[in-house]
Amino acid sequence: MQLGQKLKEIRKQLGLSGNQLAKLSGIGQSTISDIENQKISPSIDTLERICDALGISLSEFFADQSELPPDILQLVEAAKKLTPKERQKITELIQTTLEVRPQYISASSPKGELRYKMVEHLSESSDANKKA
Repeated sequence: MQLGQKLKEIRKQLGLSGNQLAKLSGIGQSTISDIENQKISPSIDTLERICDALGISLSEFFADQSELPPDILQLVEAAKKLTPKERQKITELIQTTLEVRPQYISASSPKGELRYKMVEHLSESSDANKKA
């Protein structure tokens, strides 16, 4: 993938307009547009400022993550914005979902039943943790 295409993809994944990225990075919107459209190649300094505005390092920008589906990349980008404690809570939620899902999914279950059982399970786990 070309550098400009990658920049545009990351910017869009983060829900930023070219103008917003320009303001965050201190680089002109026309320069951002020219980079994304392969009209110019940014200097390392310019690219570093753009990456800082995107909340990623240069090495993350150049890392090949093409094997990951877009929805997983979106999760990773969202997780980067969380505190370590928040990331831990999300990890626990995912682990609990994976643990209880097979127990409660059946063809005849109403849609809300799994959600109810998960909340019930999380409440029980939270109560057990408080007692420990």
